[in-house]
Amino acid sequence: MALDTPLNTRQLDVLRWVGDGCPDGRWTNSGYKATAAALQNRRLVTVSKRGGWKATIEPAGVYYLKHGDYPTDHFPNKRRSYSRAIRLAHSEQGNPQRSLTRPGPDDPTPTRKLLQDIIDAGGVLELNTKGDDTNYGNLVAIINRRQMAPDGQQVILMDGVSYYHKVLRLSSVAEWKTLPPAEVMAAERIGRWHPAVAALRSENRLSSIEPRQRQRVLRLLHALAREAEARGYSVQEPPKREPRGYGYHDRDQLSGFLIVGVAPIKCSVGITQLKDKVPHEATIKELERAKRESWYRIPTHDYVPSERLSITLNTDSRYSSEVSWSDTKTISLESRLPDVMTLFERWALIHTERTEAERLAEIAKHKRIERENELAHQAYVQHKLGERLIADLEDWELAARLRDYLAAMAEHIERITDDEQRAAAVEWLQWCKQYMAKRDPFTKPIRQPKIKPPGYAEVQEFRTRLGFGSRIWTSAARAPRVTICLVTPTST
Repeated sequence: MALDTPLNTRQLDVLRWVGDGCPDGRWTNSGYKATAAALQNRRLVTVSKRGGWKATIEPAGVYYLKHGDYPTDHFPNKRRSYSRAIRLAHSEQGNPQRSLTRPGPDDPTPTRKLLQDIIDAGGVLELNTKGDDTNYGNLVAIINRRQMAPDGQQVILMDGVSYYHKVLRLSSVAEWKTLPPAEVMAAERIGRWHPAVAALRSENRLSSIEPRQRQRVLRLLHALAREAEARGYSVQEPPKREPRGYGYHDRDQLSGFLIVGVAPIKCSVGITQLKDKVPHEATIKELERAKRESWYRIPTHDYVPSERLSITLNTDSRYSSEVSWSDTKTISLESRLPDVMTLFERWALIHTERTEAERLAEIAKHKRIERENELAHQAYVQHKLGERLIADLEDWELAARLRDYLAAMAEHIERITDDEQRAAAVEWLQWCKQYMAKRDPFTKPIRQPKIKPPGYAEVQEFRTRLGFGSRIWTSAARAPRVTICLVTPTST
C-alpha cells in the first residue's frame, strides 16, 4: 500500500491521540504502537523508545488533522499513487472524492471474495482445502494489514479437525459463554479471581513476566479459566516442577500456568513475554576491554522485554502438538482466546476419533491374524493328509511287491527236501507274511487319519507359504508343494 494513501479510522484516532499529548488510559493493548510506527513512516509523527515509549506529532500531522490530507509535496521523491492523483484532481475541480480503490474488473479480488464468503457464512467459514492451492494465510494477512474487515475486525485463520480442514472467522464472532475477553481486560478490577489464577498470584508463579504485564497475563488466564469451567471442563494450576540435577526431568508432565481437562485429554496454557532486539549502547568498561583485548567484541544488540505476549498451548495427547500464538500488529491475544477453547475441543475430538480408529484397527488386525492362522492350520492339515496318502501309496506298492516275492518264496520252499532247512524257511516265510500284512494299507480300516495339531513353528511355516505377512501376495509361488493333498479319501 502506498504511503500517500489516506489514513484509516484507526490511524486517525492514534494521530489525534498523539496530537493530544498521548494521555494515559486511551488504549487497552499495545496495538497503537504499531499504528504509530506506520504514521512515523508517513512522517506524521516521531516515535522514540529511549527512556520509555513516547510519540510526538509533526507539523505534517497537524496539517493532516486540519485539512484531512497531506501537505503539498509531502512526498517529493515518490511518485504519486493513483488514488492520490484522483483525489487531488477531484479536489481541484470541486467534486466530491471518489472511491480510493483502483477500478478493476467486475469480478472481486481474491481477498474481497474470501471476506464476503466469511460474512455470508455468518462470520465463521469452514473450508476443505484438499486440491485447493489457494494460500489462505497470505489472503488473511492482506485483509488484516489493509483493515478490510468491517468495524475494525480481523480475520483469524485456524486449522480444523483434519489436515485439509481450515476455519476462518471474524474476530468478533466467537462462541463465548462468559464475560467477553475484551470486557475482562477493560474492567477496573476483578472482584473474585478464579482459584487457579489466585493461586498463581499468591505463589508468585509469574516471576518471569514483568510487573507491568502481569495484570494482563492474569486477566487472560482468568478469562480462559472461567470460560473453560462454564463449558464443563476442569481447570487447575500445574504442579510445581522440582529441579533434579541439571534442569527439570518431568517431560511427561504438562507445563504452563493452567491445566484444562477436556476429557479425555488435558491441555496446558502458558504465557511468556517476548523480547525486542534493540541496539546495544557500549559501556565504558566494554570500550576499555575492547581496547585492552583484541579478541573481545562489543555486542551490537540487546534483547529487552517488550509489551508483546505469546501464548503456548500444549496437550498430553500424542495426536496433537504444541501451538503458539503471539501479539501481532493486527491481532492481539485477547481476540485469540476463543480460538484457545476451540483448539482444545478440536484436540479432544481428534484424540477420541484416533483412539477409536486405532481400537477398531486393532480388533480388525486380531481378526485378520486369527483368520490367517486358521487358513495356515487348514493348509497344515491338508499337507499332512497328503503326506499320509503318499505314504500309504508307497506301502501299498511295497506290499504288492512283497506279495509276489513271498509267493515265489513259497514255491521255492516246496522244493526243499531237507526237513531242517524246510522248517527254518517256513518259519521265516510266516514272519514275512506278518510284516507284509502290517505294511499293506488295505489290511486296516479305511478312514481319514487324525492329524496332530500344529505347533507355533508349523503355523509360521504355513503362514509364510500362504504369503501372510509378506508385502506381495504370491500364492502360486508359496502354495504347498503337495497338490494331491486335497483328494478326499474313500470310505468303506
